[in-house]
Amino acid sequence: MENTNLPSILKSRGYVFFWSGSLLSNIGTWMQQVAEPWLMLSMGGSSFMVGLDAFALSGPGWLLTLWGGLLADRFNRKHVVLFFQFIQMIAVAIIIILMYSGWLAPWMLIVASLVSGITDSLSMPALQTLVPSLVSKEEMPRAVSLNSLQFNISRMIGPAIAGFAMAKYGAIACFSGNLLSYVPLFFAVVLVYPKKSHPLLRLEREWQPKLSDFTSVLKHKIHFKLLLSVLINGLLVMPTMVFVPVLMKQVLHGSAEHLGVIMGAAGIGGLIGALSGAPLSKVFKRPSDLILFPLGSGILLAILAFSQNLVILGLGMMLLAAGTGILAVTTNSRIQVDSEDRHRGRASSFFQLSMQGGIALGGLWTGVLSQFVGIQQALLINGSACALLQFSLFFIK
Repeated sequence: MENTNLPSILKSRGYVFFWSGSLLSNIGTWMQQVAEPWLMLSMGGSSFMVGLDAFALSGPGWLLTLWGGLLADRFNRKHVVLFFQFIQMIAVAIIIILMYSGWLAPWMLIVASLVSGITDSLSMPALQTLVPSLVSKEEMPRAVSLNSLQFNISRMIGPAIAGFAMAKYGAIACFSGNLLSYVPLFFAVVLVYPKKSHPLLRLEREWQPKLSDFTSVLKHKIHFKLLLSVLINGLLVMPTMVFVPVLMKQVLHGSAEHLGVIMGAAGIGGLIGALSGAPLSKVFKRPSDLILFPLGSGILLAILAFSQNLVILGLGMMLLAAGTGILAVTTNSRIQVDSEDRHRGRASSFFQLSMQGGIALGGLWTGVLSQFVGIQQALLINGSACALLQFSLFFIK
């Protein structure tokens, strides 16, 4: 008998399968992302190499995410996701083999991150457009919010597991956990993707990108302002997540367990942001007022830069992640709801471009800057610049 007490969105078996598979996959991803900078530093890599690794992971988004949006709109989305995610899984397996054999070098991690960045850029728009195909338009804001919720749950659980796994078994345990996490994602994609061919396969054979394919997404002034805010936040605040291991190892002299706890606190903040995004979008009548959150994040980062207390750092990371989560959920949800299905892949790619592109350049910038002035001074500069730029967005009409 149907359970009428469940929210309607949770009655969709396809959505529940996809949500669960994505959660397990993202837990593995976060395990590796926490372990990788720590491993890089342990092998003698510098803070610049940590930043370069982050750039290799996110940088391809600048060039390829819009192509990924076209692939999502004009080809079989299930095949796009499975093909590129399988390549990514193979890259992780090769790193594990190299690590086990003792042949792993820092530059190999950077190459593997580049492969992951390329495959993510080409497959994520197709993966994100699956959610609207599983629920009604009325349920779409809640579905997008719940999808962000699972991402932030994984960001809370994955780093905590990674910290303890690294302490007991080493970084190879985190990479192995990520390798296994691809399995539930593959099962979810195979089970829930619509069996019918994408209609645009029959209507549009030409897939050379045109400027007109994308400019319509930016015509809405609120969309443009929110995407710009996401870009600035990704450029100046989000790299903090990548450089916490540098701060922990070089300044605070903490352990892998401490790193796991700090990153787990960031996951809790992201979870709070995901849960708060939808309600706050109703409280703040003007969507652009949500820029107050990344503005506050910039100010907080400048204050946290010279904190020597692990508890304060953990609480600060929680608040930074909450502000980022609120901005990301509201922006992504608004763009997806306002877009037609045949353009949704390209619309989603703009959000991914702003977020991941900002993180890519921010990681490289912070890595270079920290080599010259130190990691604490670099974070102070980033936080101050973020606050100033976010404040200036209020004057854009």
